[in-house]
Amino acid sequence: PLTTMLTASPVLSLLVGLLLAACGDDAGSTETPPPPPPPPAGDVIDVLALGNSLTYTWNVPLLVQQLSAAVDGPTIRITSRAQANWSLEEHWGDLGAQAEARSGRYAIVMMQQGASTLPASGAHLTSWTQAWAGIIRQGNARPALYQVWAPVNGNLDAAIANYEAAANAANTGLYPVGRAWREARRLDPTIPLWSSDGLHQGPQGAWLAALVIASVILDRPPADFPNTLPTHVTAAHLTVFRQAATTAISTAGRR
Repeated sequence: PLTTMLTASPVLSLLVGLLLAACGDDAGSTETPPPPPPPPAGDVIDVLALGNSLTYTWNVPLLVQQLSAAVDGPTIRITSRAQANWSLEEHWGDLGAQAEARSGRYAIVMMQQGASTLPASGAHLTSWTQAWAGIIRQGNARPALYQVWAPVNGNLDAAIANYEAAANAANTGLYPVGRAWREARRLDPTIPLWSSDGLHQGPQGAWLAALVIASVILDRPPADFPNTLPTHVTAAHLTVFRQAATTAISTAGRR
């Protein structure tokens, strides 16, 4: 569908080509980006989420909102445009998403695609992150990457490295969920972060993802947040998740 759309629109095709050509040489960049901006001001922080089932399974945006509402200070409000199996390239083909990203309604646009563990998929992630970052900044919003995990037997280290390379190349924020998963597994490999399909997050994994995202956006330590999912996150899980999120954010988190 995207190929058809681009073929049918020479102007859009040319724009994409120019954007990707301009950023192609930086696809492998790992240079340290400039310091992040301060946290967004105001009582409500509006976020647009562009993602796929790794965003909407167990409703990570809602879990982020619930965490923000459980502490003093601004509340995060997320509008989600998540479609099954979509990458950032498919979202680019949705011109409504482009218009929304540049609308000026949002303080942050959070982006996510698959694990992107291979060299080619990592380069694809970098190129489309850079393309989207330009659109997002037109709306005076902060682009940010929601770093996801690999499948249960996949290359988690590669997923982490490719998301961080993309964030550095495009100078975006980074919510290091993949790092937090790796650290949580090290601390307690018995916690079921994945669902039974070995790809998507279970409730524990979704809550850990939300904890990392809320902590970075609000610039607050994970220990500040209470357990908002006690039916699935035990007291022992909470201790591990706070420690894992703290380690991941101190290492790679960026607003």
